[in-house]
Amino acid sequence: MATALGSVLTVLLGSAVIDTIHSHVKECHSIAIEEIPYRPNTVMSVMEDLFSITGTITIGNAVAKRLFQNYGLDFVDKFGYDLPDYDIE
Repeated sequence: MATALGSVLTVLLGSAVIDTIHSHVKECHSIAIEEIPYRPNTVMSVMEDLFSITGTITIGNAVAKRLFQNYGLDFVDKFGYDLPDYDIE
């Protein structure tokens, strides 16, 4: 997930945003970059702090879509879903 999140944010917002998110996650929530895939709810909360709920939903859906593509799965955007709600198995 960390790779998909990073690549989607780079496309949507630029690489400087990734550094800002990593710093915020590390300093405010004590989460190392390697822990991001295991803490999706916390990461989404951080995203809401930085980008608002609407921005977070847009980014979360883009990340979910990228993850589904990486696994060769069809992505269906589901109304009201956040990134942690999508089951990628």
